[in-house]
Amino acid sequence: MSKLLTPFLYKGRLDKILLAAFLIINGLVLVNAILHDPAVGYDAGDHLKIIKLLARNGQWPTVEQTKEFFSPPLPYLLPALVLRLRFFDAAGAAKFAQLINVGLSLLLTYFLLKLCDQFNDDDSHLKLAALTLLGILPVYYRTFAFVRGEPYVATLAVIASYQTLCLFSAQKKFPHAVALGIELGLLILARQWGFFLFPAIGILAAMLAWKEGHIAVVSWTALSFVMAFVVGGWFYLLLLRQYGSVSAFNKTPAESFAFSNQPSTFYFGMGDGLLFRDPVRPAFANQFLPIFYSDTWGDYWMYFTIYGRDKNTGESLSGVFLLNAVGANPPEGGIETNRFQAGLYQGRVNFIALFPTALLLMGWVAGLFDALRHLRIRPVTGSQTKLALLALIVLFSFLGYAWFLIRYPSLGEGDTIKATYLIQIFPLLAVLAAAMLARIRARRPYIERAVYIILVVIFIFNLPALVTHFAAR
Repeated sequence: MSKLLTPFLYKGRLDKILLAAFLIINGLVLVNAILHDPAVGYDAGDHLKIIKLLARNGQWPTVEQTKEFFSPPLPYLLPALVLRLRFFDAAGAAKFAQLINVGLSLLLTYFLLKLCDQFNDDDSHLKLAALTLLGILPVYYRTFAFVRGEPYVATLAVIASYQTLCLFSAQKKFPHAVALGIELGLLILARQWGFFLFPAIGILAAMLAWKEGHIAVVSWTALSFVMAFVVGGWFYLLLLRQYGSVSAFNKTPAESFAFSNQPSTFYFGMGDGLLFRDPVRPAFANQFLPIFYSDTWGDYWMYFTIYGRDKNTGESLSGVFLLNAVGANPPEGGIETNRFQAGLYQGRVNFIALFPTALLLMGWVAGLFDALRHLRIRPVTGSQTKLALLALIVLFSFLGYAWFLIRYPSLGEGDTIKATYLIQIFPLLAVLAAAMLARIRARRPYIERAVYIILVVIFIFNLPALVTHFAAR
């Protein structure tokens, strides 16, 4: 037990504030898992259908059966198993899937602390800052309330990042190479976004080999990649055989990759004056930065805190159904919704979120500079290697996601612009920003204290955006 508590220790004693932050974050995830209706979420009906189909015949559904046919199987296996064994009915299996997300969040935040230990194993300030920066993000709680693959991606990305750093620094590399291979294999069995980690890990391994002469690092990393393909590659071979492409998707791609696939407003749109007034769909349709920002700090697509209910039938209304029901004006009757009050509140959240957003971005930029030092400076310190890894994962995740949005444009609405799809970057951004704050603390500790106070105030202000309004009936 004492070894399990090691990440929570400071100078040999339990850091109660750090433990409290850990419990508060995961307590909110648990509350949402219990309360949130699993039938509400992005393509929720199709994700729940996969669980039912797997439980019924044990075969992966086809494109004729669900538009989520391309989604890898890992997130659905345990819920389908308990449904097949009749431990639960379909509704119980869906709720079980949400409770699994609580366990994933516990793992993610625990390994986030262990990841911070890679920088300084006795710096509770670094850990607390990382937890706080993650814990104020509405996108984190919304994602972990949904039945889909992204909670697995975020968790496995943090674990794989930690394992990569262990591999690069350990004397005995074989156990870490095997563990990393398994984790990366599971990652790509959770969602295609998991592939974004591979180039970052591979490039950093090559940098170490070139700059420091650590040729063995490349060999062990290659072994991890081969193992990942063995563990998770079979699903993509199945997609290739059935649909002719390992990147099969439910939207028709553009003829080729070209920036002209998207209009100029996708790249340069800044919210049409609504970013801090009413940042909810259909505002600034298909404008990347405003939608992604609003979906990170709020509920742009209306599936979590912005709710609707048909008073006559009691049916929940979310997403496009809520949009069609209320339009651009408050409903006169028949529909109960907080859409318009919540829009004003989320505009305020967007405004105060400028501060933590700036912290996250500055931490990332600092990490990218550490990555560049690998090309210019020799020798490179261990902390620079670690920060470079996290920054490169964020960079390639963003680039890969940008490729997806341009290759599969959703003109007019931009409904593939969702912060949930990049959930794996937010824990890593939190560590990068926390590491930057640690550097500031070494010179001006009063600045760090002021930052903590501001972040706590923002967390309190954000609380209504962290808890679902779609309670299961």
